[in-house]
Amino acid sequence: MEKLKEFLKLHEKNRVYGFIAWLALHWIEEEGMTPEEMKKEIEITIEIYQTLTFDQPVWREINFLKDMRKQLD
Repeated sequence: MEKLKEFLKLHEKNRVYGFIAWLALHWIEEEGMTPEEMKKEIEITIEIYQTLTFDQPVWREINFLKDMRKQLD
């Protein structure tokens, strides 16, 4: 989990990934989310993002979420 927290803190100020990173850090630090719960939330979020259609694809956000999941392995 520490590896994920470091990864998220690096991206917290990024305008694209900042909200995702901030929310994940909140879940970890304030809500005490476990790695298993975090993996589940990441998978749910990836599914949601894959169903969204915008003018611009949300692939960079999906890839960021996948990178988050890799930090937990």
